[in-house]
Amino acid sequence: MVLLKYIARSALVLVLGIAIAHKARSQCNVASVVTIGTVNCSGFDVVVQFFGTPTMTSYAYAISTDDGSVYLSGGTNSSGYTYHVPWTNDPVVTAVNVTAFDDPTACQSIGAWTGTLNRPVMDLQYSLTLDCSTGLRALRWTNANIACGSAGSHTYTVDGSTGTVASGFTQESAAVWRYNTLLAAGTHTFGIDATPTAYPGYNCGSFTQCWALSTTGLITFVAQSVTPGDCGTNFNLRAFLDGCYVSGTLMSDGLRAAGLIPTTEPYTALGYAYTGSPSGLTIAPAMLSTTGANAIVDWMVVELRSAVSPATVVYSRAVVLQRDGDVVDTDGSAYINVPIAAGSQYVALRHRNHLAVMTAAAIPLNVDPMAPRSTSAARCCQPTVRMPGC
Repeated sequence: MVLLKYIARSALVLVLGIAIAHKARSQCNVASVVTIGTVNCSGFDVVVQFFGTPTMTSYAYAISTDDGSVYLSGGTNSSGYTYHVPWTNDPVVTAVNVTAFDDPTACQSIGAWTGTLNRPVMDLQYSLTLDCSTGLRALRWTNANIACGSAGSHTYTVDGSTGTVASGFTQESAAVWRYNTLLAAGTHTFGIDATPTAYPGYNCGSFTQCWALSTTGLITFVAQSVTPGDCGTNFNLRAFLDGCYVSGTLMSDGLRAAGLIPTTEPYTALGYAYTGSPSGLTIAPAMLSTTGANAIVDWMVVELRSAVSPATVVYSRAVVLQRDGDVVDTDGSAYINVPIAAGSQYVALRHRNHLAVMTAAAIPLNVDPMAPRSTSAARCCQPTVRMPGC
């Protein structure tokens, strides 16, 4: 009797289970299973997009991973859905399968669909600070405060050198750790919890924290060369002269080729008075022997004007223009050095037979020519101007 009662209860549970399944997934369902990606770091987003002409007003779906986890949910957006799958105990999820069902009561078509896998990562933030007296830069990890656990126990990689953050960096605040070795000019790589062959991550216990911006987790950046002692303000500038423009990205260097460019700036003789800079600046004769994209096109004058009163010239000096548009210093440096404090200035350019031009707004200038010029600009950005003329 007891046995019969147990069997009856089991059967009842089974019947109810079938009824629920039938209600959620009736025979008119259109199901599809695809493997849409791999993941081996923190929680990830499964993004499914419906295309074609889906007519369903609601649907259900199941997401399963190869560690046996199954996630059930539903939606009403006919364009698709995004589901965040939390971190599981499986350290490497090699397959993520998605099964979609249309509305079982209306038997509407779910249409064709596709899925992608997005692995959210931490935004690894860093800064470079130039020491103008040496030309070297200090690298800082600037959002270490959101690292799980102790930031010092995370692993760093800089130019192939690895170790714990605490062993290679000095903590300056809760958010900032400074790399103990100054960086010279050139190409560098930096990463936190980075590995060369797999997605990086740091085991935080219940989840893994990722700092990857690529599959290696390394950021690559270029530190521009700065001559030791070039303090004050350094900035990059580009310009094109309409009268010298040929095609593509190069201007003509016909004046140089004809031997018509002097080694001494010509604007003093033309009556221009410099502000803060000596007249008669010269370039080395070897600069006029350079050919190709870096060949000299002509002399120019750059002016820095007050952010408050753009008509007021704060500083001006002679510079030279290359075929590729780079405006360079008279010593050949790729940046222009002026001995004034960092700050926002209007930048103006003058040429002997072109109309002068000025930036539409004051531009923040810094001792580091790599410094961003606006809050939304990428590193190494620079103003580029086109000068109309004959």
